[in-house]
Amino acid sequence: MNSDSLVSKSLNRKRIIVCLLICVSLLSAGVGIGYFIGAKPSEPHPTEPLGYAANPAYEYMVGSTAWQMSAEAHALMMQGFHLAEKNIDEMVGFADKELNGYRWVENNGEKKLYLNGKRVCVVCDIDDTLVDGVHYTANILGKNGEWTNKAFTDFVQSEGCTALPGAVAFANHCKQHGVAVFYVTNRYDQGYKLTEDGYEGQEGYKKADGTVIGSSTFDVFGKTMYDITMESMALLGFPTNDSKNPNYWEDAILLVNDTKLNGSSKEGIRIAIAEGGTLKTGERTHESNAYPGTVDISSHHIAMLLGDDLNDISQIFSDCENAVDRVALTIDNIENWGCKWIVFPNSVYGSAANYAAQYGYSNLFEKFDYTDPDGSVWDIYN
Repeated sequence: MNSDSLVSKSLNRKRIIVCLLICVSLLSAGVGIGYFIGAKPSEPHPTEPLGYAANPAYEYMVGSTAWQMSAEAHALMMQGFHLAEKNIDEMVGFADKELNGYRWVENNGEKKLYLNGKRVCVVCDIDDTLVDGVHYTANILGKNGEWTNKAFTDFVQSEGCTALPGAVAFANHCKQHGVAVFYVTNRYDQGYKLTEDGYEGQEGYKKADGTVIGSSTFDVFGKTMYDITMESMALLGFPTNDSKNPNYWEDAILLVNDTKLNGSSKEGIRIAIAEGGTLKTGERTHESNAYPGTVDISSHHIAMLLGDDLNDISQIFSDCENAVDRVALTIDNIENWGCKWIVFPNSVYGSAANYAAQYGYSNLFEKFDYTDPDGSVWDIYN
């Protein structure tokens, strides 16, 4: 067995150990949140009526947001980026020795990493993967702020919108080593032109009383969400393919998934990146300063996917029917965590919270209770 194989196996063992540590950390966080939700005051607050009962969804939001601000959550963020950088370094080492199909291709004096003829890239979500959104949630809970598109856009354009620790360094690490970066986000423009191709017959998001929620981002700010995101990413120091960005790089590409057309799944974009082709952006491109109606993408090798939601990682999780099955599916794919799939902590919102609410909090607790006489849930760990 040669030294390269030994190094590779050693790295794989280290990755598995790191993954287990992440799991333990997340489970510890979950215990803390569960305790917080289940805790009941010994006496009613003076301003609260007798018989007061906590709102489980609100209590979940408060506890999860508090944990998201913790040192432990930030440690997991940095741990994720360090692990991703080591994966990049391993591929670079293979290319330097022309091993395992990796090699360098020079273009305009710049070395770019390829695997078996395909450009190597990483696909990254933005919110709570590269950019910290907990400051926005803190405003909602602490000052009764608004959960609206306008309020979120105000946040994105504020000084309180910051990169996760290690995120900018990771993106620049990719740039330094010739690994293309695709920023794939579900940020979108709330307003829809019903006359545009693909939007016919759609009515927009509505409140229970039937009124449409919010206005178009462009109508309010004079910019599309794409342009606002481009400016924000540049201010935070991320490389982008915007020529006005001091950290310009043609291989750092922002793609917005139009959730009105595609839902939250990013599978169509992942397929376009992997197989190549023309991607219809779906944005209000007539108003955008930079975003074209379509993007031509060459075929890439997706080396890693980074996200805070398993929907950012693979369609298999988007297709999963319930919270328990998602756990089982996650364990079944143990070989991918820390290697091709890098997940960042987000206890506040997204699929984890949605699936728990759909399953029913009390039902979920009962399912995982160690005293459950059925005990079938433990089969997923075997």
